[in-house]
Amino acid sequence: MVTDQGLQNERTSLAWRRTGLSLVVAAGTMAKVTATQWHTVAAVWLVIGIPVGLAVLVVSTTTYHDRRHDRISRDPGLVVMGVSIATVVLGVFSLVFVAG
Repeated sequence: MVTDQGLQNERTSLAWRRTGLSLVVAAGTMAKVTATQWHTVAAVWLVIGIPVGLAVLVVSTTTYHDRRHDRISRDPGLVVMGVSIATVVLGVFSLVFVAG
């Protein structure tokens, strides 16, 4: 079986780009939906969701290019941890919005 060793890096990068883009879109949508009655929830979505989503997009792009050109890339562990924390925080705020 013949495999192309370069495709794993590309698939991983595309998955992280989808994650970052989804986070930015979800943050913008939730901020718009919650802006009229829940100003704090809207602010949290804008302050946490959009910067973390943009950071994911930037890190995924730079990591992809570093690995593609056989350069040593930084460990994306901090971004993974940030996305996990942001997902939990934003999920809690979403539950508060839905329950309230």
